[in-house]
Amino acid sequence: KTPSLCLAMIVRNEEENLKEWLPEAANYVHEIIAVDTGSTDGTVALLESCGARVLHQTWAEDFAFHRNFGLDQVTTDWVLILDADERLKRVHWFTLPALLKIVDVVAYSFTVKNYHSTQDLSNYDTMKSFRLFRNGYGIQYSGAVHNQLFPRIQRACRQSGMITQHAFITIEHFGYALTGDRRKAKHERIYNMVKRQLQVDPKDEYYLFHMLNICLAMGKFDEARTAASELDIDRLRPELRVQAYYKAAQVEMYFSQYQKARGYVRHALLIAPDAAFLHHLLSNILYQMQRYSAGLRSAYRALD
Repeated sequence: KTPSLCLAMIVRNEEENLKEWLPEAANYVHEIIAVDTGSTDGTVALLESCGARVLHQTWAEDFAFHRNFGLDQVTTDWVLILDADERLKRVHWFTLPALLKIVDVVAYSFTVKNYHSTQDLSNYDTMKSFRLFRNGYGIQYSGAVHNQLFPRIQRACRQSGMITQHAFITIEHFGYALTGDRRKAKHERIYNMVKRQLQVDPKDEYYLFHMLNICLAMGKFDEARTAASELDIDRLRPELRVQAYYKAAQVEMYFSQYQKARGYVRHALLIAPDAAFLHHLLSNILYQMQRYSAGLRSAYRALD
C-alpha cells in the first residue's frame, strides 16, 4: 500500500497560477490543504473544485504562522509543499510514490530552479529545499519570511534515527519572474520582513543571506554589500553557501571588483562544480578582466 500524501500550500489571489497545474496535480495526491490569506479572485473556488480543504486566515505578516496552521490540519502520512507559482513536471509526480515507500527517510530535499525571467528561461539559479516530509514527526516551519524546515528536520532525524535524502526532482519556480509593480511590491514586502527579522537578531546568518539576496534584486547594492560583509558564509548550509557566494559575486561585479567577484565564484564552485549558472557568471567576470581564453573555457563549461 502506497503511503498517503497531502499537498499543502498558502495562497492569496493565485487563480491564474493554480489553474495552470492544480487540476492535474490533484490526481496524484490524497489530500490538499490550502490556507487562504484573503483572496479576492477565483482562487478559493478553483481550490474547492479540485477537492481542496480551504482554511481562512487574515494575513499576519508571518509565513511560518500560516504554513504551520495548515500543517496542523494534515491527516496523511506525508506532506508535499508547493507554492502556487511553482511547478512539478508530470514525470516527477509519477516518481513521488516510490519515495514515500523508503522506510528510513524522514524528509527529502528537491532542487528548486528559480527563473528570473519568463522571456529567457536560461536566466535562473538553483538551490536545494526540503519539500517532502513525514507527517507526525514535529516538522514545522520557523521564520516569518523565507521560513525554513531545516531545524525541525534535524531534530526529527535525531529523535527518529531516520535520515534525509536529496531526490532528483526539480521544482520550477516563477515567483522571481514578476515584472513592473507586482515585482516591486513583492520585493518591498520581503525586504521589510527580512529587516524586521534582523532587528530581532542582527547576526542571524540565514537572514543576512536573505538581506543580501533581496537587496541585490532591488538594486540596493550598498546595502547588499554591507550584508555580504557581515555574513559568515561558511556558517550557512552548503546549498545556501553556493547562493551567497553567487549573489556576493554579482554585487562585487556592480562595483567593478572583478578579482573579488571571481574569488566568490571559485568558492561556490568548490561546493557545486557543475552548476551552469556559476560557470556562466565566471565567464562574464573573466571577460570583464580581459581574460578571454579563460572566459571562453568557463562559457563552454556552462554550455556543457
